[in-house]
Amino acid sequence: MSSINNTVEDWAENRPLQKICEPDENDVLFSRKDSSRFLTPPHDGNDAFFQLIQEHATEYQTKSQLEKPMVALDILHQWRNNRGGRFLKFDEKTRLWNDVGDKKARQRIAKALKSQCMEDGNDSPNEGENNSSTISDKS
Repeated sequence: MSSINNTVEDWAENRPLQKICEPDENDVLFSRKDSSRFLTPPHDGNDAFFQLIQEHATEYQTKSQLEKPMVALDILHQWRNNRGGRFLKFDEKTRLWNDVGDKKARQRIAKALKSQCMEDGNDSPNEGENNSSTISDKS
């Protein structure tokens, strides 16, 4: 007999990462035009994800430059393991969604954290970096 945690982990491990017809509330959607940006129209998964970003922004801001990537990695693991969440980008050719992978997801999480800190007035941007691209989809 498996525990509830094993059931969630099994479910998360067995979720497809490619050729997804319809994302669900546990998915974070990237912009269709630019995988470096998150989708801005309302989506339950993105809303929950940005709530998680807000919860970790203060922790991120207090960490050293060497420790900040670990905060992003922790969020990635929380999203994937606790929610069975995926980070999806739409493929125009196949008209299906595909997971962008952990490296790209972690990079976007770090940018979202930095953007949230800047929005809160707690961090300064790197020169030449447009941090508003994390949340908005400007074409």
